[in-house]
Amino acid sequence: MASVILLIAFAFLYAVWRRERKRHQLLARDHARLQADHDTMEGMWIDAPLGLAILDRELRYVRINRLLADINGLSIEEHAGKSLREIVPDLAPQVEELFLNVIRTAKPLLGIVIGGETSSQPGVERFWRENVYPIMSTHGRVLGLKVTIEECTEQKRLDDALRASEQRERQRAMELETVMNAAPAGIFITHSTTCSDVAINAEAMRMLRREASEQLSLSCPGEKNYQIFANGELREASSLPLQVAAASGMAVRGQELELRFHDGAVMSILANAVPLHDREGVVTGAVAAFVDITAQKMASDMLQQDSQRKDQFIATLAHELRNPLAAIRTGLDLMKVSPTSLSLVTRTRDIMERQLGHLVRLIDDLLDVSRINTGKLEMRREPMSLAEVIDNALEVNAPFIEDSGHTLEVSVIATPLYIEADRVRIEQVLTNVLHNAAKYTPAGGKVTVTVTEAAGEAIICIADNGIGIDPIVLPSLFDIFSQAEAGRDLRKGGIGIGLSLARKLVELHGGKLTASSDGIGKGSTFTIRLPLCEVPIIKAPASASSASTHGPMQTQRILIVDDNTDAALTLASLLETCGHRIATAHTGTEAIASAKTFYPDIVFLDIGLPDISGLDIARMLRREERLRNAKLVALTGWGSVNDRTATKEAGFDLHFTKPINIDALRLGLPELKLPLAH
Repeated sequence: MASVILLIAFAFLYAVWRRERKRHQLLARDHARLQADHDTMEGMWIDAPLGLAILDRELRYVRINRLLADINGLSIEEHAGKSLREIVPDLAPQVEELFLNVIRTAKPLLGIVIGGETSSQPGVERFWRENVYPIMSTHGRVLGLKVTIEECTEQKRLDDALRASEQRERQRAMELETVMNAAPAGIFITHSTTCSDVAINAEAMRMLRREASEQLSLSCPGEKNYQIFANGELREASSLPLQVAAASGMAVRGQELELRFHDGAVMSILANAVPLHDREGVVTGAVAAFVDITAQKMASDMLQQDSQRKDQFIATLAHELRNPLAAIRTGLDLMKVSPTSLSLVTRTRDIMERQLGHLVRLIDDLLDVSRINTGKLEMRREPMSLAEVIDNALEVNAPFIEDSGHTLEVSVIATPLYIEADRVRIEQVLTNVLHNAAKYTPAGGKVTVTVTEAAGEAIICIADNGIGIDPIVLPSLFDIFSQAEAGRDLRKGGIGIGLSLARKLVELHGGKLTASSDGIGKGSTFTIRLPLCEVPIIKAPASASSASTHGPMQTQRILIVDDNTDAALTLASLLETCGHRIATAHTGTEAIASAKTFYPDIVFLDIGLPDISGLDIARMLRREERLRNAKLVALTGWGSVNDRTATKEAGFDLHFTKPINIDALRLGLPELKLPLAH
């Protein structure tokens, strides 16, 4: 019985032993498997392709894998127990507060990007993307942080480059839009070969008088406020530059068009258009530029009109110059044929003198216009009686008015009127206007001169019942080279500058010259307004004896210097007839040599000599002891204020403008004792 019990006990113990042995074998096998898994996980941790770290609540390193250790430039062991600021001092300020906030809130922080330098690559800026997770205890307390780090330097650079590229593209687009809106041309862009949608810039909106929100394409239906013409013909939408370039792929350049608006306004434009292509070269649309050339077209038309008027003026000038020249030439021939007929010679001489005077007036008018335009007209203003000025102008024009068979009526206010003016210039104005009134009035007409006063101005009205003035001509009547077409068949001389010169002379006196007419055949009225001045104090006339030319004849030694041989010869002949001794020279060199041997009392000296300026010759003569007291007389075609100043500064005593007549010589040089003409 005991053996049975013992056997049962042994069997039980053996069964227990075998069970325990098997359990221990299973535990050993599980431990080995867990160890293998742990080793695998440890290897995965250590060699993970991400940077991995565990930090405690003070942000000290508890664990770190090899990749992150390499990134930081230290070994794994060197990280243990050290803080972020100790390991990565350049990066710690960027993340410390963020990591501590995860510890405070227990909320993970994902996808933050930091950048800077580490000791593994000093001087190289690198970037990393980090995810931070809290490590929680069973009681919900944050024990530390799990951090994953992935280097994203290249991706960051690519992203930055992409953002920079996008920014540059946006900037270029803004610049392009700014350039388009600042461009002085209307820009039209379509991305359709049918031009179904068109975008335009600010200038195009101004040109078309449209808003950007409106349908702008002429290829689309809808009412437009304008039409486009070329060479006077209405253009269909399909034939316009933008549409042609988009449909055909061909550029259109230098096409002149007209925008005609419904209110009657017209704009001239110069159009260019080019097609747009994609990368394969397929036409996808077009761009057109419209330049407003309205002002240029108007200026071109005005220049063309000015050119035509100048051509007409030159032809008229040639005609007006030929008329007196023809009379002078015929007179010379007549004097050759009948030199002994005193009456014929006298009459012919009078004709030639009158025609020469006409030539001189033509040239003087031209010079006056030039001087006014350049601000060099010399004015000698003084108080004077307006009645005297008008009487002088009437006296000058009386023969012409009588020859034309006109009736002249004059009505002058009884109150004496005084003006401060250049007597010669104001008489020139009145003479010109009076002459025009008679000239453009058919024979047997009537010319009326009325003088009144109003608002401190003298008002002189010169009216006629002549051909009148076309209203179309009135606005340009005072333009230089202008003559009324209606009076062309009645014109009796003139080159079309008289009225322009008259108005400018009046304006230089602070006045106004205007014209009015009821139309062709209804006469015209010219009104001159001049400011009045106070009654002047009349000075006693100078003694006549001071200007007397009487007395014993004294022979003068006279040197005449002029490169125009005929001019020098004729002046020499005139002075020789008065008993003076004459020498002539035709160059500056000859003049200096002659002066040093002839020792003249008077030198007539042309300024524009071929070799030496007359101004320089005058200075040389003034330096010679025996010539210092000689009277130097400038005889030249230049007569402006600047020219007279230059001759005075060079040492000249007198300045005469060619052609000079005997009366001017007698007045300026009484010692010549020139005889009176008869």
